[in-house]
This record gives sequence, structure tokens and C-alpha cells, in this order.
Amino acid sequence: MPHSLCVMYLHLVFATRYRNCRIVPVWRDDYYAYIGGIIRNLHGESITIGGTYDHIHILCTLPKNMDVAIYLRHIKANSSKWIRTKHDK
Repeated sequence: MPHSLCVMYLHLVFATRYRNCRIVPVWRDDYYAYIGGIIRNLHGESITIGGTYDHIHILCTLPKNMDVAIYLRHIKANSSKWIRTKHDK
């Protein structure tokens, strides 16, 4: 029986507002783990997440039943909310 496989890999780059240095090393790993959880909850797979003080890179797969724009909106909105609730002063 024939099978088909479709995998879409995405390389996402998000920058902080005004490229301010807001991603601090103290909680950076927790932030990356949270983003990985967001992707997992959306039925994607995070391959690697990394970055610097003012931007992050995400290599992940796109779920086959989700639009790219909706996927990005969920990741960006939820990760921004995590920073605002946990680490904004």
C-alpha cells in the first residue's frame, strides 16, 4: 500500500522590539523550552531553538493541518505573553 510523507521545515527568526537586549541568559533556556512546548502543543516538532540577547532562531516543522500565518501567530503571541508575565518589570 503506498504511503505519502509531507514535511515542511521552517526557519523562524523573531527579534525583540526595537532590537533591545531583553532575552537574558538567566531565563533563556526556560524561554526556549516554553517555545518548544508551544510548538509541541500545536502538533509541530521543534528541532532546535537558539539565539542571542535580541533575537531567536527556531527550526521546526509545520503541522500539516495548519496555516503558516496561524502557526506563527500562536508561537509569537504565547512566547511574548510568557516574557511579559514572567520577566517584565
